Amino acid sequence: MHFRLFYTIICFLLTTVTFAQSTFPNNGPADPRPNNVMLRRATVVVAPGNVQTGTDILVEKGRIKAVGKNIALPQGCQEIDCSDKWIYSSFIDLYSNYGVTSWQPIKSNQGRGQKLLSEKPGAYYWNEAIHPETNAFEYFVSDEKEANNLRGQGFGVTLSQIKDGISRGSAVLVSTGEKTPSSNLIIDERVAQGLSFSKGSTNQSYPSSQMGSIALLRQLYYDGIAQDKATDEKNLSVEAWRTNTNLKSIIAVNSWQEVMRAVKVAKEFNKAYIVKSAGDEYQRIDAIKATNMPLIIPINFPEVVKSDDILDLDKISLEQIKHVALAPRNPGILSQNGIKFAITSDGLKEIKEFREKLLLAVDHGLDKDKALAALTTVPAELIGESAQIGTIETGKWANFFVMDKNYFDKKAKMTSHFVQGRKYELYNLPDSTRDGKFLFSTSIDNDKYNVHITKSNKEINLVYQDTLKYKGIISVNNNKINFSLDPKGSLDGKYWSCSGRLDGKDYYGIGQNQEGASFTWTLTLVEEIRDKKKEEKADSLILMPETKVLYPFVGYGNEKMPVAEKVLFKNATIWTNEADGILKETDILIENGKIVRYGKNLSEAGAKVIDATGKHVTSGVIDEHSHIAISNGVNEGGQESSAEVRIADVINSEDVNIYRQLSGGVTASQLLHGSANPIGGQAAMIKLRWGAAPQDLLIKDADQFIKFALGENVKQVNWGIQGRNRYPQSRMGVEQVYEDYFSRAQAYIADRKANPNMRKDLDLEAIAEILQAKRFITCHSYQQGEINMLMKVADKYKFRVNTFTHILEGYKVADKMKAHGVGASTFSDWWAYKYEVIDAIPYNGAIMHSVGLVVAFNSDDAEMARRLNQEAGKAVLYGGVPEEEAWKFVTLNPAKLLHLDSHMGSLKAGKDADIVLWSDNPLSIYAVAEQTYVDGIKYFDRAEDKIKQATIAQEKMRLLRAMDMMSAGGMKSEGVRPKREVLYHCDSEEE
Repeated sequence: MHFRLFYTIICFLLTTVTFAQSTFPNNGPADPRPNNVMLRRATVVVAPGNVQTGTDILVEKGRIKAVGKNIALPQGCQEIDCSDKWIYSSFIDLYSNYGVTSWQPIKSNQGRGQKLLSEKPGAYYWNEAIHPETNAFEYFVSDEKEANNLRGQGFGVTLSQIKDGISRGSAVLVSTGEKTPSSNLIIDERVAQGLSFSKGSTNQSYPSSQMGSIALLRQLYYDGIAQDKATDEKNLSVEAWRTNTNLKSIIAVNSWQEVMRAVKVAKEFNKAYIVKSAGDEYQRIDAIKATNMPLIIPINFPEVVKSDDILDLDKISLEQIKHVALAPRNPGILSQNGIKFAITSDGLKEIKEFREKLLLAVDHGLDKDKALAALTTVPAELIGESAQIGTIETGKWANFFVMDKNYFDKKAKMTSHFVQGRKYELYNLPDSTRDGKFLFSTSIDNDKYNVHITKSNKEINLVYQDTLKYKGIISVNNNKINFSLDPKGSLDGKYWSCSGRLDGKDYYGIGQNQEGASFTWTLTLVEEIRDKKKEEKADSLILMPETKVLYPFVGYGNEKMPVAEKVLFKNATIWTNEADGILKETDILIENGKIVRYGKNLSEAGAKVIDATGKHVTSGVIDEHSHIAISNGVNEGGQESSAEVRIADVINSEDVNIYRQLSGGVTASQLLHGSANPIGGQAAMIKLRWGAAPQDLLIKDADQFIKFALGENVKQVNWGIQGRNRYPQSRMGVEQVYEDYFSRAQAYIADRKANPNMRKDLDLEAIAEILQAKRFITCHSYQQGEINMLMKVADKYKFRVNTFTHILEGYKVADKMKAHGVGASTFSDWWAYKYEVIDAIPYNGAIMHSVGLVVAFNSDDAEMARRLNQEAGKAVLYGGVPEEEAWKFVTLNPAKLLHLDSHMGSLKAGKDADIVLWSDNPLSIYAVAEQTYVDGIKYFDRAEDKIKQATIAQEKMRLLRAMDMMSAGGMKSEGVRPKREVLYHCDSEEE
């Protein structure tokens, strides 16, 4: 018996796996023995929801040969009793970089200045963020330590990709085994392609914003289409891209809003994405569900917030605290809504946190079978590998792990993991061994001795005659044990040095005695010593405090979206912006999102009546030049033209500045690209529908605009050394940019007409639309010479500049502007804030108005937009503009400049019910917006706002107090991390 035990141990330690003939030579005799094994009488989770008890699994040559009861044992097959074990299919991680970290980005040799082109040698794409020719399998090398960590958390397979760039190349499906060569671990070398909206590690200047990244990805798609139709250019990247588009596409995003952006790109090109999301999908679950796209979700839930200082309340936002409470519920919410998803370990600080986080998700509503499916059958299905992995079925790879209890029992421990048929012991995993009282016996001694292992495997004692204790030396590494016992002659000079492992409840192994003789030994468990406090903690169910989702997901959001009402304002002063002018003691009715009528002594059945005596009702303020509600960069300044980028691609519906500006009576804004280059990006027209999804903020059927810019910003005199090599560097160069692009756009229009199949250039497409009067220019401008220049260029190419914005020297050329037919959107009284505007005067707006220009005042600033009513009042102060006309500077006139005056800008019957109830004359510095309506929906109410402020403070305190208690109870916590708020301006740059 002892010989057989010893032989089994040695065979186990020497077990080697072979699957087929290797092309690699051997250094010494080869071991051709197959690793065949039979696991007996286990509880086998064949697939999620399919549990079979007393079941055998036969493994031959790395694959599952049979699954069932009482399977005949083949000759020479190792047999393992798993009567008290649970066996699960290995997990699959679809978003990993395991084994491919040796890939390195292009090393730049460029010194100072902007890097405009790729430095990768060869016929590759011009931008380093685009490298579809990269194949992860070419870089794959197994990593013993990382593989062990992955196996210890149940992962037997990863889909590994290069996590860098926008087009990342192909991903490789590998097992987490350990073999030389690494190629034997590759299951499928090209399974999917990786995409993202992040340019990654390249220091190339373009893209410098997320809208630039999206535009670059879109252009790549069009380049692939052009390559398909044959072009003269040989581009290996585009050729690889065309090949990769036949693979599954996994796109990585950083928020639910970016999920929607990915969906928009996919629809444009009729593609289906698998979206690696951010774990915040619960915030817009209906919108996510409507996409019908599968997700790969992380479970890197944030730790509970521990606040030691009452001042922390001001440092952390309510949405941050709410996310801590709701993030663990995200997987369950997705599952309950029928959304298909896989789970990834990506984002965890350490892989060993994975099971803890997964169990936390189960505690917060994720069904156990759905959890298993998200790690086995779903990922296998998403990448088309269900025939090989994902379940414990005949013919599939023998990838499964063994637990001593049900996986979802918090006390359960993994005992081993089989990957491609090879059994791996688990290392560096906590709590796999146990303290207890044991009987120690050896193969060369008939005696049995009492041995106690205590203090979490850190102390071993030989107990003799129940009273004498002889301390030994012990080292326990997971389920491996090394110890020595030396009773110092009290037991006839006996000494044992032993090594072995845990098998079930007992240890066994080999050792040597004081004479150097080898023997086998066992430590048989008699009584387990339990840590009751630790067990109580493991058994306890700690749930995050309940809290509700808000729309949008910020403190001032609403639990339910407001709806349009029938409202009658009585006895107000009405600023019609129509021929009727300003009417006192007048009523106005809105219904179904429209203005119905105004007049004296109105009544309407079923209408909500508001006493507006002493108050003023106006149309909503319209900001012609705004940079709010934009994500991840307002400037794409990497090139002289960024006409291909679209603000509409990166609208941020969660920006609290939407709410703040509603409190100042703003109901619509034009979101503009910055002024980093002569030809900027495409604008977006939005209404401030607080709580609506990004695409629902856009004004339907609005004319399309684009931002141009003149002056210091575009020639980069204020950019420092990094801006000294991008064209243009002078005002003369700015003119030549326009000449170049408009002449090229003319040729592009002619070429496209002659050959509709030619390459689609997104940059020239937008500029061509200007020449075709399909897109209109809003131009950042200051000095008269440049203003004249652009009008002359426009005259030469037979189009009209729509608006000069800022236009602080407009008073000098107002007559020429009127002749050209351009409008003016200026500042009220900005001057002397930089040398470029040295000639600016506060009478600018009034002078241009007197000449007959359509004049508006804009904000270009998130804070100023809250006080545009006061800016309009300055037109009265500086230049004596009549009050009624001054008010049009921020209402009807910007509506005209934006071609929206048929729908908004005045209180005409039939127009959109974008109205504001003011406490006083809206031009007064004492006036405040009491209520603001957009499309007849009340999005701001000052009285309700006071309640919201109190609710926010109370909810923050409630959640923080609950989390403090959870932290005190032993749950991991972290301190307060203030959220950085970004306010964009024309010259804002963000990498």
